[in-house]
Amino acid sequence: MRFPKILNIVILFSILSIIIWTVVNNSDRTMINIGDIAPNFKIETLNSDNMFHLEETNGTIRIVNFWASWCSPCVEELPVLQNMQEEYKDQNIKVLLVNLNETEKAINLFLDTNSIDLPIYLDKGEVADMYNVTQYPTSFLISEEGEILGKFVGELTKDYIVEWIEPHL
Repeated sequence: MRFPKILNIVILFSILSIIIWTVVNNSDRTMINIGDIAPNFKIETLNSDNMFHLEETNGTIRIVNFWASWCSPCVEELPVLQNMQEEYKDQNIKVLLVNLNETEKAINLFLDTNSIDLPIYLDKGEVADMYNVTQYPTSFLISEEGEILGKFVGELTKDYIVEWIEPHL
């Protein structure tokens, strides 16, 4: 009977350790809420030595989309985002793609078989952490002044994007 008691203690200790580790590792994260000012970031641009600063696009409404080529819903929504950029190009909308932890080579191989012509930025995880991105795809709608107008986790559809941006035009 002593063995099951020790096993129960080990299991309980393991569960408590996981809970404590989760709390400690997430305690320094600031939650991003609708109405907050979007955290500015400086990030590398795909196939360029240029660094991009989010604040450079102040004055435009931005859809900042966190994606990866291995993420099926991400891949499915990219043509929708491309079409929306083209449809709304005269209405002060910019779609910004922030790729998560992939090499330029991997992204370029993906682009060779997909016709996406949107600015792509390379994140090693810092920007995703700033925005508390834990699932892919995740998109943020940011106002001309830099206010977070919306957050969407999952695959964006054309209808949702239209519903999302129209009130802000």
